[in-house]
Amino acid sequence: MRSLGVLLLLAAAVPAAGIDLTVAGGDWNAGIFGPADISGGAGTDLANPTTSAVGQVVLSVGGTTVAWDLRVRKSSGAWPAAMSLAIRRDGDPDWHEITTTDTVFYSGSGSVSNIQCQLRVVKEAGFGAGSFAATLTYTVTEL
Repeated sequence: MRSLGVLLLLAAAVPAAGIDLTVAGGDWNAGIFGPADISGGAGTDLANPTTSAVGQVVLSVGGTTVAWDLRVRKSSGAWPAAMSLAIRRDGDPDWHEITTTDTVFYSGSGSVSNIQCQLRVVKEAGFGAGSFAATLTYTVTEL
């Protein structure tokens, strides 16, 4: 039987010079290791993947008329290799894996508000029990 654990994600913003980036929401306690997440009862695997609500993170880019990329990375803390973390913008069918290096997950131009994002955790076989946390850092880069 696996022990219960908690996943907590926090958000920080790093804007490019002259561009405003705001982050709303972001804290997510996925609670993905409870009895409801066991797919076939005691002794079976956890349900996979676990996704947040759309709009778990809401980003806004302002103060610019130029093209830009939104990037995200996670802290390099105690995150098990057997669990992956991904993000997508509402309306984007593709998930973008979040690693410890910047990953572009959305490009735009000018001021754009209310960029609704969703997070996902995928557990692979062999991850250990425990509590895991990551801090996500969002960066806007002028192109």
